[in-house]
Amino acid sequence: MFRRHYPSALGTIVAMSAEGLRAAEDKMRAAGQPEQAVAAFRRAYERLASGESAIVRSQDLEPAQDVPALTGLPEVDPGEALKDVVAIRLNGGLATTMGLRHPKSLVHARDGKTFLDIIVGQTLALRQRHGIRLPLLLMNSQATRADTERALAEHPELGVGFPVSFMQSMIPKLETETMAPVSWSPEPELEWCPPGHGDVYGALGRCGVLDQLLQSGFRYAMVCNIDNLGAWVQPRIPAYMASEQIPFLMEVVVGTEAERKGGHVARRRADGQLILREVAQTAAEDEASFRDFRRWRYYNTNNLWLDLRALAETLAGSGGVIDLPLIVNRKTVDPVTRRPPR
Repeated sequence: MFRRHYPSALGTIVAMSAEGLRAAEDKMRAAGQPEQAVAAFRRAYERLASGESAIVRSQDLEPAQDVPALTGLPEVDPGEALKDVVAIRLNGGLATTMGLRHPKSLVHARDGKTFLDIIVGQTLALRQRHGIRLPLLLMNSQATRADTERALAEHPELGVGFPVSFMQSMIPKLETETMAPVSWSPEPELEWCPPGHGDVYGALGRCGVLDQLLQSGFRYAMVCNIDNLGAWVQPRIPAYMASEQIPFLMEVVVGTEAERKGGHVARRRADGQLILREVAQTAAEDEASFRDFRRWRYYNTNNLWLDLRALAETLAGSGGVIDLPLIVNRKTVDPVTRRPPR
């Protein structure tokens, strides 16, 4: 219908998106972003420009069933189960929802200690208790790197032969209408944003840390948010993954009435595939369904477990680019003052 009645408009849109993509790629290269990151951005941009929907509709899903409980997994020897585990914390975000402009990890959480201080203490306690190496790695963004590395310098005991931090990529924010990179002269750094937590897979490969971990005998990684102090490296989980040959595992909780934003797990009717649906992927008419915690039942904690060998094989077979579900995140350029793009 659109193609038949508005051919000239369609041609304009295609040309604008192609021009926008070139401008975005040039901008990323000028900022020193690696080619694998540029390729990942290009792939997502092309999928969006081609009309691929980021919406996941309730009618296409059915609830997930038979999720095993952590307490039902076999007891294991913690030292043995955790000997080849690494902990990765996602540390790319600023505390903008609190009206701040510094890393969320450096917000004081309790008794004068920051989130980072507490997580470091947890890591060191686990090492001592179980006699394990347990590297702690932080995935930083351009916005958090400098401040975080200064804070990490106060914890030299963390080092176990690996970089304590590595960098996620950054991508240009785009104008809604033209899909061209925004320009924001008052604060040029606000022209950029992190591509999302899913960048952790490619970032581990790009920076060489994935190869280092594998060469040093590490097999599994727990990935979670920097501000989740309840996340704990549970020895039963990597043991379960090894016994069942599971390449990817997500920790979930049974939903409650408080669920509003967190994504829920569901099974896609078309192919039976388990997927995660976030609020940003939900159609307006499905908002009530999305909040039906009794129906969808299992909600993402954002605690993920990876088989590092499986990740390396996947990256090698895909040129370093993993096609994850699209999520369109519409925001103002300045998240604090809410100033729109211009």
